[in-house]
Amino acid sequence: MNNTTLQFASSKIIMETSARIWGNCKLKDLGEWASGSGFPREYQGLDGSKYLFCKVSDMNTIGNEVYIHSTENTIDDEVARKINAKIHPKGTVIFPKIGGAIATNKRRILVKDTAIDNNCSGIIPKENVKSKWLYQLLNSIDFSTYQRSGPVPSLSQKTLEEIDVPCVRMEVQEQISLFLDWLNQKSPEASWDNSPNLPSELTQQKHLIRKIEQLIVRIEQIKKLRADAVEEVDELLKSELSRIFQKEDLETSSLGKVCKTSSGGTPSRSRSDFYKGEIPWLKSGELNDRLITNSEEHITKEALQNSNAKIFPKGTLLIALYGASVGKTGILGIDSSTNQAICAVFPRSDVLNTSYLHWFLKYKRNGFIDQSFGGAQPNISQRLLKKTKIPIPNLPIQRDIVGYLDCLQEKIDELKKLQGKTEKQIEELIPSLLDRAFKGEL
Repeated sequence: MNNTTLQFASSKIIMETSARIWGNCKLKDLGEWASGSGFPREYQGLDGSKYLFCKVSDMNTIGNEVYIHSTENTIDDEVARKINAKIHPKGTVIFPKIGGAIATNKRRILVKDTAIDNNCSGIIPKENVKSKWLYQLLNSIDFSTYQRSGPVPSLSQKTLEEIDVPCVRMEVQEQISLFLDWLNQKSPEASWDNSPNLPSELTQQKHLIRKIEQLIVRIEQIKKLRADAVEEVDELLKSELSRIFQKEDLETSSLGKVCKTSSGGTPSRSRSDFYKGEIPWLKSGELNDRLITNSEEHITKEALQNSNAKIFPKGTLLIALYGASVGKTGILGIDSSTNQAICAVFPRSDVLNTSYLHWFLKYKRNGFIDQSFGGAQPNISQRLLKKTKIPIPNLPIQRDIVGYLDCLQEKIDELKKLQGKTEKQIEELIPSLLDRAFKGEL
């Protein structure tokens, strides 16, 4: 289940209801602002000193999911004085205030005297405000909606100070914190009968949160079923390809005996004028296992004459020899040149149907990758292609196989298109559910 979604929704529902019941105050009324300082490189890397020095990255450390128990850096009193760092007490709740980290809505509680860097800010709770309550309260606020726009997003202390928040007694803070803690740590099997009590004024909200949890569980189950269906569709095509191309009663031949191969080239990149022509020039990353009707780049006739690039005619079968797209294929729907990472394959028309060979190469892709070399940049060679054995039924049967697989692919494409629409609808269910919950419409 999506615990993060449930945590945010639960905190938001309880805090907004608490504000209606017990009244509002401003965020600045709950404590003193904790500011960060710069941290010059020459003072970093010190371990075992008196104070922790917390950066935003330390919030991601295992064990620091709620409380800051450890940091990569520490400082002593002398360093704190030199960098003008303020030491914030145990119980301070901190959060990112600059950059993309704002949108992560991380909140952390300090468990010992700690300095924070200037990408962080925080609140030191007053005596009548519990740290865990403040932490839960801040978890109910999406700070990204308050950030200032610009090249680097940032939060203004003045803006945050004026946010309306519930103002409740300490015993109510304690009850709410215990309940939200239980909910955040709750296993799917845990019974609601054992949940901590909330104030009687929040009984209805507790029932609502339980209902939201049940609905989120159902939505997650639907998402899993959909993911399983997508996987089953992909497996269907794989199994059909295996059934067709693994028949033992078919005559086989190496591709080198029934095909010719060639590859392209890359004109000099130092000659920018080479890439201002009208001749399509394909890179291996543009192969998509389908008909190719355009290219990202075009070259000149002079570029062709001064490189190994050559024009292959419309209808040519292509396969990527190396790189991230190794094994990917395509059939030219236009006359085009290619780079050297692409191999053009020309089957003998009296023996091998091009589309049949295309399906066979797609079937063999994983096998080619398994036999590739080169580590981070896997490579397959024309020699490997030529040694590959292909079953060769007569041409009418090849055409029948192509017709069947094309039809199957068309149906799979239609199904995936439908699955894409349902995926969007499923992804919209939880936001819609929460929106209705926040409006009191559930």
